[in-house]
Parts: sequence; structure tokens; C-alpha cells
Amino acid sequence: MTDLFITKAEWRARQNLQKFCYDMRARNPYEGITWDDVTWVVGGSRRGSARRIERLMFTRHAETSADDLKLGGAFLADFSDFARSIVIWRAINARKRPTALTQMVLVRALRYVYEELRRSSGPSETVRIDSLRPFHLDSAVQELLRREAESSCYRVANYFQYIAAQIDRLGLAPSAFQWKHSVPRPEVSGGLKSDRVGRDFHERRAEKLPSDEVLYSVADVSRRDDLGLPDLVRQRIVDLLFCGGFRINECLTLRRDALIEEPLFDDLGQRVMGSGGEADPIRVGIRYLPEKDEDGLPRTKWIPSDLVPIALRAFRDLSAITHEFAESAKFAFQNPGRVKLGEPWDTLDEMASVGNSEVMAMVGLASLSGTNSWIEANIPNAVRTNGEYICRKGDVERALALLSEARGVELNGVSVRRPPGFE
Repeated sequence: MTDLFITKAEWRARQNLQKFCYDMRARNPYEGITWDDVTWVVGGSRRGSARRIERLMFTRHAETSADDLKLGGAFLADFSDFARSIVIWRAINARKRPTALTQMVLVRALRYVYEELRRSSGPSETVRIDSLRPFHLDSAVQELLRREAESSCYRVANYFQYIAAQIDRLGLAPSAFQWKHSVPRPEVSGGLKSDRVGRDFHERRAEKLPSDEVLYSVADVSRRDDLGLPDLVRQRIVDLLFCGGFRINECLTLRRDALIEEPLFDDLGQRVMGSGGEADPIRVGIRYLPEKDEDGLPRTKWIPSDLVPIALRAFRDLSAITHEFAESAKFAFQNPGRVKLGEPWDTLDEMASVGNSEVMAMVGLASLSGTNSWIEANIPNAVRTNGEYICRKGDVERALALLSEARGVELNGVSVRRPPGFE
């Protein structure tokens, strides 16, 4: 159908859509991408547990895709512009920049919408979002329920509703587009608000909680003084999780200067006194990087008074155990290209020649054959004589430092990078 045979309301919606896509292309906050690319690389993950590159993939469902695109074929041009535009709209209007993971859930919802529009457009090679009607979304919900697990359906259906709300807000449909999905929130996610009362709810919640026997056992282990260092580290991490309610990666990435101890004052600015009249000296907090907040700024967990001794013991035990490794990490940070190897290697001149057996001891490898393989892979200027490699001690240090940086891992278990907000 050409523009000559559409109503004024349809023409207005089409003009709004064209302006919306033009504006979003101009306001795209993702740097270094090409608009028409099927895959956008939008940066590195902000989560400490992820360690990956974040991508947005504007593709159809894989089972309906062309053979030459494993991730699914590209959307047709008109719909493709809208898909990219609404992703950008969400990125610039959200309170915090959405992660690529949540943006890809929006793209999943768009895939269902696209297939419904394409199915109803017949032989036409045009798929336009301004032709979307509520029955398309109703059909998309049915296809969603058929295709995905219960826990996923509710999440994707929320994005159907988001798409409908934005179409209404932006005037991209010729008539009011008030649509709500009816997919119930699954019980595994807590169920509906109305389901959070009654015996079934309490039984379901009790099944997810550890028993009193388990909690008392953990407390007994925490009080033991015969734990080996590996078990003591694990137990003190559990203690901090209990005291602060951290996510596991928030706890594992705590800095050594994260502990806050400060006097406690009342509303009148006077020191709070203890029950016996003595001054209560401190309140204790732990600074951490939140796992799911996108601004990357540190937060503080203030520890309840009764748990302060447990938190202080845990933090100080962990600080003492990791002191040697922290010093190694500090040395590597202050001396780029170098690492601490221990004596007698640290005092050895960097130009000194070392053979297979010395490299094996320096690096901590288990066999000479493994050492040969490591040298071949990491020290290109090593010289092989009579079946044995000879290299410089400085080359071994530089290879270890380079491996640590390239893999994005902690040196000797301690991060050498400074997170934002902790300088």
C-alpha cells in the first residue's frame, strides 16, 4: 500500500516513526558501531563475574534464519531501524544504562513481534512496526508460551508490554495502543503479590532457606581454631556474606582498604554511650563494588552492631592471610613488566641466563616437558642448546606479567587494577 491510500492517522504514525528512527540514530550512545551492522560490540562487561565483551545482535530467531547466519537472519530494513531505535531509546531514557544482557531480552521480544508482523504481511517484503496491532502481540504471547520456559515467558512478555507502551507514548500507531500481557509471574520468581501470603507461600519460602541445623553448624565451624588456611579463607568469606548480605562476587572483590571504622554519634552530635556508660567507639562499614549497579561507583554496607566482632575478625583474618599476595600484586602494579618470584630469583640480575630447571622452579611448573612447552609459547627469543632452553630471567618476568594482563586475572590472587571510585 502506498502513502496515497492511507488515512491521516496512519500517515502521522509513519511520520512519527521516521522521525523517531532519525533521532535515535543521531543520539546513539554506543560508540564505535556501524548502524546497519547485525552485531554491535558495545563495550566490556561491567560485572566482575562476567569478563566478556558485551554485544547486541539484531537477528531473528535462529530456526527461521538464513543458512549463512548462525545467530539468525537480519530483520528487514524498516523493522530493523525500529529495533535499533527502541534499544537506543531504552538506553538513553533508563535511570541507569541497561546492560547488554537486558537489552538482548528486549531484542528477543522484538523477534517475536517481527515474526507475527511478517506472517500477517503476506507476500510483502516490508515489515513495519506502525502496522502492529494488539492481536499481533496476543499471537506473540502464544508463540512465546509455546517456545520458551515458564521462567523466561514472564520476562519477555514484560518487554512486549514495554514495546506497546513506547509505541503509544511516541505516537507510532494510528490509534491508542493500550495493551497488557496476561502471563502470570512464575512461582520460582516469587509468584504474584497476592500469592505472597498463606501456607503455600511460607512452605515454598522455607524450602529455599537453610535449616537451623545448617546455620548452627556453620557457626560452630566459624568458631574453630584448627582450620587450615584454605578452609579458613572459605569460612571467613562465609562470615562476611552473613554479616553484610553481599553477593558472592561483591565479597570476593573487596579491596584491602574497604573496612570503615568511625565514631558513632547521636542526633545531637554527641558520642553514643554503651550500656555501662562507656563510649561505643565505632560503627563498622565495608565498602564494595555492587554487582548489579551500572554506575560502577562503590557502596557501603553498614554492619549491625551485634555482628561487628564477626565482621572485623573475618576481614582482618583475610587481610593477614592475603598480605603476602597483596605485596606481590602491589610490586607488579608499581613495576610494569615485573613480578615477584621469591628468592633467590628476585635478587638475580634480569640479564642472568636461566635454564629449564630454573624456569620450572620460578614459574611453578611440574615437569621439564611442560616447562619446554611454556617457554616455546611465551619466550620467543629463548635459545635451545642440546635439548635445553636458555633464556634471560627478565624475559621470564615479562612473560608472566604479560600473561596476567592479557587474561584479565589477578596476580597471585589479588587484583592489581584500581576500580573507579577507590583512587
